[in-house]
This record gives sequence, C-alpha cells and structure tokens, in this order.
Amino acid sequence: MTAQLLSSDNGDGTFTNPLLTVDLADPDIIRVGYDFYMKSSICSTEIL
Repeated sequence: MTAQLLSSDNGDGTFTNPLLTVDLADPDIIRVGYDFYMKSSICSTEIL
C-alpha cells in the first residue's frame, strides 16, 4: 500500500480547496499587497 500525497496546487498557478487538511477555528485570510496570510483562533480545553 502506498501513501498518496495530498496537494492543493494544480500546477498551473491555481489551487483547489481545501488548501489545508486541518480543522482550524475562525480562519481569517489577510492580504497585504500581493501576499496573503492566514491566521486562526486557538481553542484549548485544558483546565488550569
């Protein structure tokens, strides 16, 4: 059995959703000029 590599890059300058294969809380995309940044909230169930 071989592992399949997951890639959102279509190889032609476009991308297919989902870009990330994780579950992030409240993701936000921020654009600064030609650059894009992503941030998300961190939720913890740890009791202090």
